[in-house]
Amino acid sequence: MDNFAIVHEFATETTLLFQEPFVEKAEPLPKIVALNTTQVYQRMMNQHSRFTIHGTKTPLNTLSDADQFVFKLVIPSTAKACIQQELLRMGIRLSILFPDLEHLAKDILEYPYVT
Repeated sequence: MDNFAIVHEFATETTLLFQEPFVEKAEPLPKIVALNTTQVYQRMMNQHSRFTIHGTKTPLNTLSDADQFVFKLVIPSTAKACIQQELLRMGIRLSILFPDLEHLAKDILEYPYVT
């Protein structure tokens, strides 16, 4: 398996990571795998969801090569209103990210004139 790859949920690399919680005396694997899933729900599709399975308890940001795949993005609090307006202009609202009645109702109450 490559150092950086997205694999299928039933790939050998992935299934081996599932053994430790279920197989007595299974060896932990010091790997972290990002994967696509065949289980698709509206929210997952809207959010372009992906998942990771960790064969180590070491936090990602403390790994020696973390700078290759982890970065911190700091958004100043003063930019919040501007970013919210830009997202709204692009059609990105709570009900798009969370397609349920609760978030649709919040959108209607907060933005009654947005279609």
